[in-house]
Amino acid sequence: MERENMILGHNLQAARRMRALTRLVGIVGVLLLAVSSADAQLNVYNVNTSAFPKITADYVAFDGQGNVLEGLTAADFTVTETPFGGSPVDLKATVRHSCVDIVGDPAASIILVVDNSNSMRNEAGNPAKPRLDWVKDALKAFVDRVRFNGQTSVAIMTFSGDTKIYCDWSTTAAPLKSGIDTLKLGTATKYELPFEFVPNVYDMFESRNPSIPKYVFFLTDGNPSPLMDKPQEFIDRNVAKMTSLGIRFFGVSFLVEPAHYIVDQLARGTGGKSILANEKNIFDIYSNLALETQKRSICTLEWTSPYVCSMPERDRTAVVTLLKNNNPTATVQYQTPPISVAEVDVSDPVLYCGDPDPNNVSFANVTIEAKGAPLTVTGHTVTPNTYFRVVNWDATNAQPNSLPFTLQPGVKRTIRVEFRQGASKTFRQAILALEGTTCPPDIVLVAGTDVVFVQAPNGGELFSTCEKVKIKWVGVLPTQPVTIEYSDDNGTRWNTITTTATGLSFDWTPPSPGTRYLIRISVSPAKKHDFAIGVGGT
Repeated sequence: MERENMILGHNLQAARRMRALTRLVGIVGVLLLAVSSADAQLNVYNVNTSAFPKITADYVAFDGQGNVLEGLTAADFTVTETPFGGSPVDLKATVRHSCVDIVGDPAASIILVVDNSNSMRNEAGNPAKPRLDWVKDALKAFVDRVRFNGQTSVAIMTFSGDTKIYCDWSTTAAPLKSGIDTLKLGTATKYELPFEFVPNVYDMFESRNPSIPKYVFFLTDGNPSPLMDKPQEFIDRNVAKMTSLGIRFFGVSFLVEPAHYIVDQLARGTGGKSILANEKNIFDIYSNLALETQKRSICTLEWTSPYVCSMPERDRTAVVTLLKNNNPTATVQYQTPPISVAEVDVSDPVLYCGDPDPNNVSFANVTIEAKGAPLTVTGHTVTPNTYFRVVNWDATNAQPNSLPFTLQPGVKRTIRVEFRQGASKTFRQAILALEGTTCPPDIVLVAGTDVVFVQAPNGGELFSTCEKVKIKWVGVLPTQPVTIEYSDDNGTRWNTITTTATGLSFDWTPPSPGTRYLIRISVSPAKKHDFAIGVGGT
């Protein structure tokens, strides 16, 4: 692309100011000028959930000039986690921080992305030579300064009207230099291709160890041509993706003043740098950029993620905030392992408490077992509280007043419930709601003999056709025969299983796999019945 298309109107003044700054600012005697603003940047990546409830993630934080912020502690961060469909949880009190110093030369994964558009044939410098030749010399200087240590690897990709990998990941300099020598001119200048075409930088990084810092060095000698469709959406989309993967973007604008805003914003958004280069300093710029990639420590954040009560809630979104330098944030998404779903097994989700005479009492026991996470019960309610009450929180050990209590995973507790019938002998029902953490259950309490309730299955279970389903019911005496039916078409037609079931339970084998069944139980002559919905056959 021609230079006169790059600097128009008021941009001439900005270019002059930039050249003045070039005379004043240097790194090791060489200008590495970040055009990005003074906003700090926080990148969080490489989230690991395998040690749940401990979650770890690597991070790197930069000031507005792209310098790594060091000396941070746990007190400098907050973490807020939101499970799918849930409310945000402040986890700041659980945040831990550590940094590991790297002995020897640190590792890095580096992709050199090179604009090989047709404008690279234009000559520059004295003595004059094609721009692409200047770039080749700079790339070789970069490769010569990389400290290859067995894990550090560099790849080279070009873009113009398409993308091409000139050298795949290499842990030595020789193949890279050979690839650089073969670089050839292309056509247009399409910034989006290295990120959203095939091949692209994201696919390439997939083969690398995610814990090794990742860098993209993007060099161009022009503005996008043809113009990019919806450039801000492109920027937002790729900044989000690079920060989530821990990729730091450096933009080198060769003989372009000022740098295009897309390059600036990609650098700013990922904690990188946007650098102006010409034929006089590009060699030294690339030499020093190579040294900047191999940092000396890797820092990690750790927080404790809470247990949840359903499988969809395993999908979490965490917002990490650095409490310094304008409080930059990073958002990461991850899925916790199945063990993060806490369960409480209830022996009788519908607890039948008997059928005493008017103004008399009967008792029933229900056993709860914590699974996956500890269960702490701090209180309870019975609604309505007219006829039912808990009389013993540890019936096995005869301890009637043992609230609060905590059950570790795999530990059971038997609770004893009293039912006192009213002045008339009729059906009664209430809800026993346990209070506490994690995932305290509700238990349905029923008594009397007016209505039959299906107790199990209670909806959503899956069963194999080679295993029996235990159907349980309450609300009648054990000697009362009941009729059990099933439907495989959502209740349009009913098929009889038995008309003489007694004992409050019956074993049944589903007739065919892959079917969703309804179960109906009825008592003659009133034919009062209840349903268990969603019994699946597999």
